[in-house]
Amino acid sequence: MTNDKTAGDGVPPAAAPNEAAPDAAPAADENRLIGERRAKLTAWRKRAVAFPNDFRRDALAAQLHTTYTDRDAAWFAAHPVHVRVGGRMMFKRVMGKASFAKIADRSGQIQLFLQEGTLGASYDEFKGFDVGDFLGAEGALFRTRTGELSVRVERLVLLTKSLRPLSDKWHGLADTELRYRQRYLDLVMNQASREVFRTRTRLLRYLRDYLDAADSGRCRRAAVQDASQCARPGYVSAYRPGAVPEASDRRWLRAGL
Repeated sequence: MTNDKTAGDGVPPAAAPNEAAPDAAPAADENRLIGERRAKLTAWRKRAVAFPNDFRRDALAAQLHTTYTDRDAAWFAAHPVHVRVGGRMMFKRVMGKASFAKIADRSGQIQLFLQEGTLGASYDEFKGFDVGDFLGAEGALFRTRTGELSVRVERLVLLTKSLRPLSDKWHGLADTELRYRQRYLDLVMNQASREVFRTRTRLLRYLRDYLDAADSGRCRRAAVQDASQCARPGYVSAYRPGAVPEASDRRWLRAGL
């Protein structure tokens, strides 16, 4: 007896010509989003500089959180602190004439508070920005009602338009294989991955400084050689399908030869 979803030999039947592949719908959605973002970039080029180079930030998110961690709302009201921050927009919530957003730089995230009465036309432009875009914001620090350190934006600049949508904003990048194949996306979405690479950088810097202080020399060598340069002709084809290599030959297979 055969299953109604498989052929007699246990092989699933071929998909019908009009039957879409399982990942066809997500790919189509992503292409549609990319097309929409490209259209926004084209429209933006007609009325502004698409990639401005005149914005300079003067503070990082982590520095602000560390410096003003014990300052309350009353202190900010008595001692105005103006900052310029920049980063990738990771979160956006539009609420009529006021909105919140979070941008992430290389040190962490900082929240932005935007008001239509303060920004004017820039506020309407912000409504068309997408999560993933790079923004530059200038304004004064303050505490929200929930106690979160935020920037009351007085000037907003679109620095770079992101054409590709990011992964799930709540769960990050969970697919392990995708994380390794698209490391750039892993570094954008996962704070833990960024910390791993920062730790690795500090470790290598320490080792280099230690060896330099000890007057040690260094030389570079290839970690992995090209197998085509030292492969034995006909070695792979000498094995029959399913045959187990001899013990003396397994080391060559492990080495990729």
